[in-house]
This record gives sequence, structure tokens and C-alpha cells, in this order.
Amino acid sequence: MTDRMPEPERTASDVGAEADAALDHALREAPVDESVEYDDQPATDEGEDDYVLYSEVLPHLEELAVLRKERTKLIDVLLYARDRVSSPAVASRMDDSLGQIGIQVIHPEPGDRFDAKQHEASATVPTTDKARHGTIAEIELAGYIDGDRVVRAPIVTVYSTEAQESQ
Repeated sequence: MTDRMPEPERTASDVGAEADAALDHALREAPVDESVEYDDQPATDEGEDDYVLYSEVLPHLEELAVLRKERTKLIDVLLYARDRVSSPAVASRMDDSLGQIGIQVIHPEPGDRFDAKQHEASATVPTTDKARHGTIAEIELAGYIDGDRVVRAPIVTVYSTEAQESQ
């Protein structure tokens, strides 16, 4: 027998409350509070393991999935509105606001080389200048990226000597 008093067992609700707090912290993307010591090491006391029940985390994961889906819908609506703005000042302000929520504008320049992996060609413009062949003639719609996900590739018109030859 040991003289040591056994530590009180942690219940699933204790661990669940800790998991909720950690998940809330992560979802808010709050800066780490340096004064708080976070225990990210596995338990080592006599084989005890820290664990979180999947059933306690699942509702938060489901909510996160719903929020991501709603964000995608909101981005689609914002881009739809952005595409229809005719005022350069309003368009610039919308682009700045989109940037504040993590949506970056992809705006190639006329004369840039067309790359099918990065751009979507909607049409070609005939040219006799072989140096222009395969370069961007005009940007029809800017592209947008959300983090590492391309929401929409820029839609461009491309110079082509082949279009000239077929006429």
C-alpha cells in the first residue's frame, strides 16, 4: 500500500469543459496569453491519459463545418456584388474589405504570360505580333483567393496568332 492519497479522477465533463475552452480559444484566434500555462503534454501519472470524448467535440466540429459553409456562401454573394460595381472607388473599398476577412484579389496585368493553371481564358484576340502570342490582352474579371483556396481564377482575354491565321 502507498501512503499517498490518490488524486481525484477527472471526469469526462472536466475534460469536456477543458476541450470546450481550448476549442473556443482556437476558434476566436485569440493571441496566446503568456501568463497562462497550457498543458499540452500527455499525462504521465500511473498510466492516466488525458482524453476528450468524440461525442463532446463533435457538436463543435459540426458547428465549424456549418460556419465554413456559410462563409463560402457569403464570399460568393460578395463577389457577385463586387463584379457588378462600376465605381472604381467602391470597387477598391470592397476589395479592401474583402482583404480584411482574408480574401485576396488576384489581378494579373495585361502583357503577363497566360497560364492555364492560374487564369481562365474567356476569349482570344487576334494578333500578328508573335511576341504577344499567349499573353494577357485584357482582364475581364479579377480572381480571388481565400487562404490557400482559389475562389475564382482571373478571367482574361488572351492574344493569339492562331486566331489571326484562321481568319
